[in-house]
Amino acid sequence: MKPGKELLFCALGGSGEIGMNVNLYGADGKWLMVDLGMTFGANEYPGTELVFADLEFIEERKKDLVGVVLTHAHEDHIGAVPYFAQELGVPLYATPFTARLVADKLQEAGLLKEVQLKVIDHLEPFQLGPFSMRYLPLAHSIAEGNALVIETPYGRVFHTGDWKLDDDPLVGVPATAAELTAIGDQGAQLIGVGRRGTGGLAGRGWPASRQACAGHDLRLQRGATADAGRSGRGDQAPALRGGALA
Repeated sequence: MKPGKELLFCALGGSGEIGMNVNLYGADGKWLMVDLGMTFGANEYPGTELVFADLEFIEERKKDLVGVVLTHAHEDHIGAVPYFAQELGVPLYATPFTARLVADKLQEAGLLKEVQLKVIDHLEPFQLGPFSMRYLPLAHSIAEGNALVIETPYGRVFHTGDWKLDDDPLVGVPATAAELTAIGDQGAQLIGVGRRGTGGLAGRGWPASRQACAGHDLRLQRGATADAGRSGRGDQAPALRGGALA
């Protein structure tokens, strides 16, 4: 299934739950991925330390994937990069601090030369297929927390990572309430909001995307056997992918 002349949203992980943020936007036959995170195992999965979203939906359509844009450097937004980035085969995009931590992960996994990592200046707009976007700084508990303002032929998306309103943050100069209000006043077709790892949605793109991605919203409900020999995985701790040990 290719996105048509429309704006679609598909949450493979992280929407309505804590951790493993992996979100897709679709338009004009192309998909954009925002974040590639993981979460840590909980008591209900004894012996499992890492949990990954099931990426089968986009793995089957990776020829239509234009890139992975990372909002910030917390593990629930970048932790799955060394496990899946090489297989997805598209460039990663991040601001300088996030890119530095991602590069360290790729180096440790022996993938630094295998995965293209592009550093985006905080104010520099960039284009990936039908998606034109820019980072918008947000206060968070890590440097360079960001939202994304994504322009498409079918409307604007305001997508946040985790965030808070803070008039005097310890790190960085985030957007003000007035700047965020101005974005709302300009109108947004779809709003994806994350706060402390949780997510919510509003906008006309959601019903269509639920139909398009039926059965692929993970939440550890469907089983999928993962390839334990993936590049970069090595002998690390047992992990869950789509609810199955990997």
